[in-house]
Amino acid sequence: MLVVAVLVLGFSRFTQAALVLTIDTYTTDELSFTLSGAFDENTTGDLPGYLAIKNDWSHNVAEHTELFSFQPTVTSNTIQIGDGLVPTQATVQDGTAPWTDTVFFVLTPPTNGNDFTALPFLAGMPVSGSMTLSGTGAFNPAHAATLEVVSGFNIGRDFARLEYSPVPLPAALPLFGSALGLMGFLGWRRRKAPSAG
Repeated sequence: MLVVAVLVLGFSRFTQAALVLTIDTYTTDELSFTLSGAFDENTTGDLPGYLAIKNDWSHNVAEHTELFSFQPTVTSNTIQIGDGLVPTQATVQDGTAPWTDTVFFVLTPPTNGNDFTALPFLAGMPVSGSMTLSGTGAFNPAHAATLEVVSGFNIGRDFARLEYSPVPLPAALPLFGSALGLMGFLGWRRRKAPSAG
């Protein structure tokens, strides 16, 4: 099982909610993941009732990014969002538009309304469950480190908010380099200190 770590670094432009994406299986023929956590605020955007899994959205806003080479089949889905949205309205879409190559979870409309897209996911609403997608040769396992969770579909463009992302490498490198430099400096000072005799 590959767990992509959640750290709030490198995305000063995008906020992140308390959602966690865990990749259970990622081969050329199958993608299986688990979603957990809760929304930290109401979702926004033109159609706030959309939650989606995208590949590297934060670096390619309003551009197409490939997630699968053709539309895979949903072989299992236990994703729950809030109370009773089981398994929500899940859609897998392949194409070349910026909003395609996406796994969508759509908020179910209330019985007294027909415009579910205007309803947001609410702060505190829990998210849990897993999904498996299958298709021989449909997936690229290299995307495991760049999958993101976004919310709030904006008509004609993209999504309103980054809900979860792995730490981008450019943001992690300076921190790692600084830590190595500090460790080296402290080691040098210890070696240089006169020995007590």
